[in-house]
Amino acid sequence: SEVGGAWPSQVTSPDIRWKEVDFDGAAYMSFNSSHDVFGDGTVILVPMYGHTPGAIGMFVTTASGKRFLFCGDAVWNAGAIDGERPKFLPAQWLGDHDPDMTLQMIHQLHTLKQSDPNLLIVPAHDGELHHQLGFYPNWVK
Repeated sequence: SEVGGAWPSQVTSPDIRWKEVDFDGAAYMSFNSSHDVFGDGTVILVPMYGHTPGAIGMFVTTASGKRFLFCGDAVWNAGAIDGERPKFLPAQWLGDHDPDMTLQMIHQLHTLKQSDPNLLIVPAHDGELHHQLGFYPNWVK
């Protein structure tokens, strides 16, 4: 195992070429700005305010037409979107940079899910949903 654990290997490797994202695109879905990564609409990044400064969401449209929104830590499980529930209080205190903005983002995700039921919103830590989807590339099919 690498000294320092997994996290440093994911963010401090000299092989990683970090690049700041410019949200230079027009409004996308319910978001005021966006960035089309490949210029073809398959991967669209949007700002996800509240949890941490600089957090992003990623819309992915697969070749089969499946559509996903990977929403990071805006919520920890998909049920929180349905019920418009924030994280439990200690987690809010420790993890959410702006709790009010996080609540607004949860409401935005809830409204987006209601308006587009074919869009699957995937929180980063929803183990049950990840188990249902399977590992990449299984969820792409």
